Order: sequence, then C-alpha cells, then structure tokens
Amino acid sequence: MNAIQYKNVKKNIKSKEIIKDVSLEIKTGEVFGLLGPNGAGKTTLMKMTLGLSSISDGEITIFGHSIQKDTKKAVSQIGSLIETPALYPYLTAYDNLKIFANLVHAPKSRIKEVSNLVSLDYALNQKVKGFSLGMKQRLGIAIALLRNPKILILDEPTNGLDPQGVLDLRTYLKKLAKELDIAVIVSSHMLPEMDLLCDRFAIIKSGCIRRVMTIDESHELQGNNEIQFEVDDPNIAAIALSGYKYVIENKRIVLSITREIIPIITEKLVAAKIPIYSITSKDNQLEHFYFQVVNEE
Repeated sequence: MNAIQYKNVKKNIKSKEIIKDVSLEIKTGEVFGLLGPNGAGKTTLMKMTLGLSSISDGEITIFGHSIQKDTKKAVSQIGSLIETPALYPYLTAYDNLKIFANLVHAPKSRIKEVSNLVSLDYALNQKVKGFSLGMKQRLGIAIALLRNPKILILDEPTNGLDPQGVLDLRTYLKKLAKELDIAVIVSSHMLPEMDLLCDRFAIIKSGCIRRVMTIDESHELQGNNEIQFEVDDPNIAAIALSGYKYVIENKRIVLSITREIIPIITEKLVAAKIPIYSITSKDNQLEHFYFQVVNEE
C-alpha cells in the first residue's frame, strides 16, 4: 500500500527551483532512504511532506489525503524528527515526553513504551540540558513515536549516536517497518549504514530524483564484490574452494564473487567442517553506486 505519493512536485524559492518535478511512491512496510549531497533537497522534500514548507506545483498525498487540501488528516499519522530535536533543556526527559504526549493526545503509558524502545528509560528523570547529543537524538525519536505513527520521517537520525546506538536504532527501525507495517523514511550521509538499513532508496541531486531502486538491485548492478570469510586457517579453506580465485589476508580468505555465490561458498566451507567466524564485504556497494550516480552529468 502506498503511504506517500509525490506527483510532479516542485518547489521554487524566488527564481530558483529547489525541487524539480519529483514523482515517487513510498510504501508501508519498507525503510526508504533519501540519499544525496548537502543542498540536494532531502530536508526540503521532508518538510514539504510534513506541511512545513509550501509546494509550488504538483501534489503530495498521505494515505490518499492531499497535504495541500487536507493537511490535518494528511499529517495525522506521521511522526517526524527533522534536524535538531526541539527540546526543553531545563525539564526532565519525562516532562518533555509528557508535554508532547499531551499535544498528540497520547496516553501516559506510551511515555514508558517509547523510552524503552529508544533505550532511554534510565534517564527519564534527568534534565535534558545534561544529555549528550546522542541522548537528545534518541529523545527526539521517542517523541516522534508517541502517536503510534503509520509513517516515520527521520532526517539524519544517527547523528551523535555511538556504534551501539546506531545498531540499536537500525534494528528497531527495520522491526518497526516490517512488524507494524510502517513506512520509515530516513535521510543520511552514512552510506554504509543506509546499505544495511534500507529496503529501497532514492538518490537526489540538485532537486532531481536521479535513481530509485532496491538495495539488492544496486548490488546486482555492481556485479562482483570482494567478500571476506574469516576462518582459522585460510590455506585449508582454499583447498575446499578449489576452482575459485581467492586472496589470503591474515585469517581471511577473500573472493571476488556476486551475492548469489555467498551461500554456495558458505555451504562448501561448512561441508568441509571449517568454522566461519564472519562474512563481510570489503567494499560498500551502495557507496560505489551512489558516487557513480551523483557524478553523472
């Protein structure tokens, strides 16, 4: 089901065209990434979706409701975090959540639920002025979740998060999309993280959508990738993988293969009773594809 539909959307500021004829559909149950350089139009498009920035031409509909003609209904099922979260620094995290819960008519029980979801329950009684950037970011996301939204729009949500925080957020957002059938729209400059998080993505440059595709499709276009298999003895692993070209690097055997071959290699190593400790890609495929697209004339 389409959660958001953009039809020939344009945004002009004076004589400058900021968003140029964007047509796009975002479905429920997916994590959708907006990728692009600074000034490409990612945040502007998000603000237009929320009714925070006017639309010069075209139409944006949220579950069939026009953002221009029926703004209240259109945005009623959206939770969002755009840029720095607007928080009350001299109040506790709980009081901040309570204020925003009242604004969206969320029950008090929801405060505990969302604070647990973003692992901030331990700091509910602490004043926000003492929070780190990452804690403020998590509190902002908790506020966005208060109304149990069917669409979640997050602009650079991993800013300030440590590696564990990034992992926890990624796990939660993917779970949110799949289990609750929510459309999650995320912008980020962290391309390796987007590769792990998103189901589909759009690359934006100078206000234009240059590509829209799934992560898997972008991988297929890249062809072979260098995949590392960490094992106890790569020389023994090489015997089990005779017929494949490989390079040995420390405790790893590296093969240039497509994604479809990874299960075959894994099966061969398991059949040879060779323990596999990790399987990683040496190169980030989305990163390579992204730079190919943004550098096209």
